[in-house]
Amino acid sequence: MDLSSLETVKISPNSRIKIINDFFSGSTEEIENKDYSEAELSLHAGALCLYAATLLTKIYDKTPVQIDGEFNEIQLESNAREVALQSAIRSNPKFAHYSEEQVKEAAHNMLLRDIRNSFAHGNFEIGYNIHTKKLYFVLQPRRKDVMVSEPIIISKNALKKSLAKTLSNTASKYKRFTDLQIRSTVRTNISTPLQSLMLPSQMLQFADYYLEKPQRGVGRLSVDPKRYMLIQYALLITQATYEQDDYYNIFGKDSNIFNKIAVVRNANAHDGIFFGSLAKRITYTDRSKTLDETLQKSTSSLLIANTLKESILQLTKEGQNPSAIKELKDRLATEFNFLFTEEGDPSELFS
Repeated sequence: MDLSSLETVKISPNSRIKIINDFFSGSTEEIENKDYSEAELSLHAGALCLYAATLLTKIYDKTPVQIDGEFNEIQLESNAREVALQSAIRSNPKFAHYSEEQVKEAAHNMLLRDIRNSFAHGNFEIGYNIHTKKLYFVLQPRRKDVMVSEPIIISKNALKKSLAKTLSNTASKYKRFTDLQIRSTVRTNISTPLQSLMLPSQMLQFADYYLEKPQRGVGRLSVDPKRYMLIQYALLITQATYEQDDYYNIFGKDSNIFNKIAVVRNANAHDGIFFGSLAKRITYTDRSKTLDETLQKSTSSLLIANTLKESILQLTKEGQNPSAIKELKDRLATEFNFLFTEEGDPSELFS
C-alpha cells in the first residue's frame, strides 16, 4: 500500500454492533444502514478493538517507557511529520535561539504529544486493504502553535506490538501474586486490573480475530456471556470518545446528552474512571465534575445516546426537512433527560 496516497475513513459506527452480534447470541441490535461489506466491516471492528485497548491501557501516556531493557515507543510508518515539525520550529521566531539538538528534541516531544492527543480525542481515521488485511491508523493532530499538515501513520502491527508489550509487563506483576492476593485485589480494587489488563486483553483478542485469523465462525473464539455488559460498555465509551464531535454538532454543548458524553470521554481519556462494587458501579472524574452510577445505567445511557445520534445523522444524510429533524432532535433529547438525568420532567414527554 502506498502510504502517500492512503485513502482514509472514519471507523464505522456499525463495527461495535458487529462485535456484539458476533459474540453474544442474545443481542437484539441490528445493523440497519449497512455502510461496508462484511470483509470491510471486520477490519473496522478490529480497528475499534485496537482503539479500545489503546484507550484502556493509556499507552499513549506511557510511551516511551522501558520494558525489559527495551523502549516501548510506538513505531511509526514514516518520520515525515517529525521532519515537518523540525522545519516549522526552525522557521518560527519563538524558537530562534534553539540549537539543532533542541529543535530535534522539541519536534520529537511535540510528536509524542500529538500521538497522545490524537488518540485521547479520537482525531484519526483508518486506511486499509481488505485483501491483505493491512490496516493503518492515520492520526490527524490539531495543534494551535506549530502547525504542519503531515499526518502520523501507525500500522496495526506497531500498535499491537506496543499493546502486547504493555499487557505482558502488567500480567507479569500479577503472576507474582498469590491466590489470596489476587482475590483480595479483586474485592478491594478491581478497577486497576480490569482497565490495565482484563478488558484490554479481551479487546486485543477480538482485534486478532478480526484482523489476523480467517473468518470461519465465532466458535474459534468463545466469550463468556457474563462479560456482555463490560464488553458492551468498553466499546461504547470507545465510540463516545471517537464520536464526541458528532454529539456536539447535533445536540449542542449545553445539552445533557453532550454533557454526559463529555464527562465520560474526558474521564476515559484522562484516567478518571473507577470501577467499584466488583465492577457494578462506575465513578467518573472530570476536573471538578464527578458522576457516580451503576454499570447498567452507564451502558444503557450510552447505548441510547448512540442510537439517538445515529438516527439524526441518518435523517440528515437522507436530506430530511431540517425543521422536522430539529423537532425530533428536541424530543429525543427530552426523552434522554427523562430516562437518565434528574432534570427530566415526565409531563414533557406528552406535550
